[in-house]
Amino acid sequence: MTEVMRRDAEDDGMNFAGFGLVLWSYRWMIVSLCAVSILVTAAIGILLPKMYKSTQPAWRTCRSFWPPPASTRLLLAFAHSQS
Repeated sequence: MTEVMRRDAEDDGMNFAGFGLVLWSYRWMIVSLCAVSILVTAAIGILLPKMYKSTQPAWRTCRSFWPPPASTRLLLAFAHSQS
């Protein structure tokens, strides 16, 4: 067997040191892409108009929450009596 074939036969597992070296050699590219992604996302979030649409409680609009649990009914009755 040649030396290359012997090394390939012995090297069946993952080489984590080699993986780490690849990540380390491309660290500036990885950091740059992450930074650009964060900045673009922040810019889009700042530039888009704010949208607030809800006008009533969710338990009134969704049938799966109707009727509200007893604890919610008690809380609503208490809040109504305080106003």
